Amino acid sequence: MSDSIKLTANGPVTNVAKLLGQSGLTTPNVAIASSRLTVVSDDTADTSTGTGARIMKITGSNGGVRVVEEVTMNGTGTVTTTASFDLVRSMKVFSSGANGIEGNITLAVGGATIMIFKKDHGRVYDGVISLERVHYATQIDITGDSTTANTVYEVSIMSQGEKFNTVIETIYWNTALSGVGYKLSSLPVQGLIWIRCKNLDHSGADNVSVTLALSKHC
Repeated sequence: MSDSIKLTANGPVTNVAKLLGQSGLTTPNVAIASSRLTVVSDDTADTSTGTGARIMKITGSNGGVRVVEEVTMNGTGTVTTTASFDLVRSMKVFSSGANGIEGNITLAVGGATIMIFKKDHGRVYDGVISLERVHYATQIDITGDSTTANTVYEVSIMSQGEKFNTVIETIYWNTALSGVGYKLSSLPVQGLIWIRCKNLDHSGADNVSVTLALSKHC
């Protein structure tokens, strides 16, 4: 992996603050009705004896009790967890073949996506990134397609703490400034990071795209 990576999130934004890039979710550690989850890759090599991800480890809870399950992959065939979850904290590659991960791996409940484990960085989700070491947020770029002039969005860089989700930085962005990058003061970030967005002027939904530049060096 290079010293610099980017978290890119895009999707509909309304007047309710939600995670940008995952349909309708408020936070990535999504609370759901107690259910068994499904895991599937879009590449046949992510399987028990393949060159990609062989076992995915899912961590969460059910009824306040911590739940951890190791799911053996079946390539493009869907696998269902034995345990039920009502809260998902993380999903990671627990065991793999020579290439680590071959495809994009989707964790879902009842057909609704919770998170996508992306193959390009091996730690990037759909709108969410998990950083094992400290990185520094150096710039954020925002664009939006509101047809209302000077629509203002509240854009927050978020992280997951032990008990609470934390706002690292909030930018109030006006659509008149589309394409203008905001320099950040090398904000240190680590762990599960995502972008939360809210439309402050109307119910929307508007489409907003955010790119957050992250570097290993400040």
